[in-house]
Amino acid sequence: MKNGIYTSRGQGFVDLDEIDRSIVRELTSDGRLPFAELGRRINLSPPATAERVRRLEQTGVITGYRAEVDPRALGYQLAAIVRVTPAAGQLRRIA
Repeated sequence: MKNGIYTSRGQGFVDLDEIDRSIVRELTSDGRLPFAELGRRINLSPPATAERVRRLEQTGVITGYRAEVDPRALGYQLAAIVRVTPAAGQLRRIA
């Protein structure tokens, strides 16, 4: 069995080795890691690390980076999850 994933960007199956998986694991934990620190953690040079990350981005394995914000820090006191089930053929109308 291959170690890889199917990406959402139409790249099809992308084969991931243990280094790729380590990069994804580290960046999932801290997406702001500099390449030098990330490379140190996975035992790769900063340029090799940068190239691996670039490839993971281009193939759609890494789809972006985001900031997690505490809604209370922005003054929001209530969180809600809303589920909408459109009638057949109406999804474009409400999207």
